[in-house]
Amino acid sequence: MPINKNNSLLEQINNSNIFKDSNKEIKDKKLESTIVIKINEEHKNILDNYFKNEKGLALSSGIRQIIFEYMKENNLI
Repeated sequence: MPINKNNSLLEQINNSNIFKDSNKEIKDKKLESTIVIKINEEHKNILDNYFKNEKGLALSSGIRQIIFEYMKENNLI
């Protein structure tokens, strides 16, 4: 699911198959582990600029979406 800037990321996640495979709702998901990603300041600014126009979304929401897309494309989830 590529990022579509015309819809909010929350809308895209709700409409995706992220939770349909497991028959779980978003509210039922629990955090089980932490992933730490270190990026340089220039890349952080690029991501900040990309996601700052998304209504009500922080950079962390965008990072989670990118990680999800990577994992989905590589059949990790």
